[in-house]
Amino acid sequence: MTILEVAYMLLAVFVFNRIMFQIPIWDLDAYLDCYGGYSDRVNISTLYRCAELLVYIAGAVGLRAIIYRGRTRGGAAEPSG
Repeated sequence: MTILEVAYMLLAVFVFNRIMFQIPIWDLDAYLDCYGGYSDRVNISTLYRCAELLVYIAGAVGLRAIIYRGRTRGGAAEPSG
């Protein structure tokens, strides 16, 4: 695992958990949907949160593929003369 992967994971967790946003206490529906799940409440917000999670997972898989493709391509030993 590289530093870039750890940084991506920390950023994704920070954004997904809405750490930088204020919790909307002025609206009950927005409050219940803020973190994507409350009891048996399933609505369009839940779908958006699931889609968001899938995007972060796809980004992590893509980042790992790019990092390791670069390692195998650039890391191969050249024959010495």
